[in-house]
Amino acid sequence: MESTNILGLQSFIELSTLDIQSEHSFWNRLGFEELSPGKDHFFISDGTVLLGLVETQPSPMKLVYRHEDQSAFESICQKMEVTASMKGEKLLIQSPDGFQLQVEYSKNSIPSLGNPQTTYSITPEQFKNGKNLPNPHCGVFGEVCHQVKDLETSLAFWKRLGFEPDNVDQEPYPWSIVLDGTSIIGLHQTDEFTYPAITYFAPDMEKRLEKIRYTDIRDAFKFVMDGESNAELTSPGGHKVFLFNL
Repeated sequence: MESTNILGLQSFIELSTLDIQSEHSFWNRLGFEELSPGKDHFFISDGTVLLGLVETQPSPMKLVYRHEDQSAFESICQKMEVTASMKGEKLLIQSPDGFQLQVEYSKNSIPSLGNPQTTYSITPEQFKNGKNLPNPHCGVFGEVCHQVKDLETSLAFWKRLGFEPDNVDQEPYPWSIVLDGTSIIGLHQTDEFTYPAITYFAPDMEKRLEKIRYTDIRDAFKFVMDGESNAELTSPGGHKVFLFNL
């Protein structure tokens, strides 16, 4: 699988919230530390996933690609093969399923994470061992997943943005993982969830959940898919995290 990176090499997940401190506190319990307050976002990370918190009316999480080179940004806007709209120096894109993307020009740099470990870079031995996964609380980042109405339609859209499927399957429902060398997106044609979620995996997730459920974010926690090995958490801003045993 080869992807053509069209949108850019610097990206983060934007999370809107009415209270940045409460949002930060929630993510801190999941292993995220402050990197930089930033001029327009409050950046936090667990070393793998970069989140940009912004204090405004909550809306669904958004994938943002940032360019400090205006000519590169303008070139992307001119070559865009999907429907998009301009708002100042921001190119707004919406997938057929309502997932929000943004490509923007800004002189405000974002923190670099180097070469973060994900399910696509960690070795099977490292994962199976489970003791030294990138995030000591959540495990290893796997995808930003979201519900799609029709997998083939969604795949066609993401391919026009430079993403290529790493895996396409029909069980337990039609789904795929697409990558562009910067971001990992999960497309799931299902009614099991209706919102985007940052998703982590671990072979010992049940033990990890046992610790998380007794912290001060326990009210944001609920088990899913039966049993006590998989969970969903909801941040103060309404943003979802899936923690799955694998």
